[in-house]
Amino acid sequence: MRAFVTLRQYALGYADLNRKLEDFMLSSNMQFSEIYQALTELAAKKQIEEKPRKRIGFRTSSSVD
Repeated sequence: MRAFVTLRQYALGYADLNRKLEDFMLSSNMQFSEIYQALTELAAKKQIEEKPRKRIGFRTSSSVD
């Protein structure tokens, strides 16, 4: 009889833990999707604003543009 009670308590604890884990995964997925969306928007913005830039660094007489 005690074995069945212990087994039932274990199963209930497992279900509760499983529910908490699923809730955590959903909330973290939402956070990562927001971060991914923000990075995608920034990358698209950078492609739109891309313009030629002046080269930087030391110039020798043979590498003058």
